[in-house]
Amino acid sequence: MKTTQLFLLIIYMCMNLWILIPPLKHWAQKGKKDSADKLDRHKIFIALVFAYEMISLPIIMRNSENIVLTVFLAIALILVFVNHFIIAGKVSVFYLIIPFIQVLSIIAVDLLAESSEYKIIILIVVVSILNEYPIAYSRKFALFPLILYMGVSVLFMIFVDGESYATIGVYVIRNSIIYVLVVGTFYIGRKQILLNNQLKDMTRELRENNRKLEEISIVKERNRIAREIHDTLGHTLTGAIIQLEAAKKLIDVDRDKTLEAIEKTQKITREGFMEVKRAIQALRPVLIEEGNLKDSLEALFEKTENDFQVSIESRIFTDELRDKSMEVSLYRIIQESITNSIRHGDATKIKILLENRMTTIELSIIDNGKGCSAIHEGFGLRGIKERINGYLGHVQIISNPNEGFQLQATIPKN
Repeated sequence: MKTTQLFLLIIYMCMNLWILIPPLKHWAQKGKKDSADKLDRHKIFIALVFAYEMISLPIIMRNSENIVLTVFLAIALILVFVNHFIIAGKVSVFYLIIPFIQVLSIIAVDLLAESSEYKIIILIVVVSILNEYPIAYSRKFALFPLILYMGVSVLFMIFVDGESYATIGVYVIRNSIIYVLVVGTFYIGRKQILLNNQLKDMTRELRENNRKLEEISIVKERNRIAREIHDTLGHTLTGAIIQLEAAKKLIDVDRDKTLEAIEKTQKITREGFMEVKRAIQALRPVLIEEGNLKDSLEALFEKTENDFQVSIESRIFTDELRDKSMEVSLYRIIQESITNSIRHGDATKIKILLENRMTTIELSIIDNGKGCSAIHEGFGLRGIKERINGYLGHVQIISNPNEGFQLQATIPKN
């Protein structure tokens, strides 16, 4: 074995050891989004390098006196490594010209070799370039090596070998078909690998998004249930407290009225318990389940007037909404607002206006309560805002000392 051949063999062995580094990096960085694509590309690169070495070594053995040929084969393989480890993926002048230098170097081998194996070498180099570059670039580049290689070969056959045009035509057709089949098959296969990796990434991302959405839905549903129970219990317990306060004051004055207040408390508590139970089971108020929003609200107003000794003036639209969940939300918003007016504002009069306009639902609630200088947002008000914001609506709450409490809300229908 000559010195040049030994030197090339050493280069090959060193490069083969270097090939092991990317898989080790992949295992160390497992889980990174782009690691699968890089590993697939590197697997193809390893296969091409081994194929190149197995084909080039016999060529060198049969052309042992041709040092220039050995140098060009080594340069072509080094450029394959440089492209894979250094240049690929970094848009620069070298990124664009390296493939052409690789093709020119391997065509030089075509001119220098005395055997026919170089044809496979050309295919290996071209396929290695297609493996490193994006599909769009590969599609534009793929025909250039064929045209250049065939052009040089035809000129060589005409002016050096003196081959006939028929022989040249057969040579061009045969080698073009082989080139197109090999390069085209690799191009389609690589495109399929990229699509599969994209599909895996999309599936993984979709699975992660579904998991996050499920968590959000659970939190949202938990908050909704909490609001439902809070609204119902708040309304019920407020009525019960008022009736018990009345019973407490009348216990030494009027026994019958005391018993009546206690009975009302029992009735309110029982109905509230059933409503909470219903809220947990279906999250829809019983009155809406059995009728429509207008009738349900009117029943709520009548019950409130009887239980809390307040006067409610209302105007409610009669149309049915297509979104039944919005009817539930409107019912709960009004119910919670009434509860707040009685519990926190000591209101005796409440005016409620609910209008169904062309593109929006308009809600106005005004009471004559004691008001406040600063509104403290508790669970009830926060629930009202969350319900309205859930429909991309807007809510404004106004209150001043001794001027009552106002709630103005606008909810888009679509």
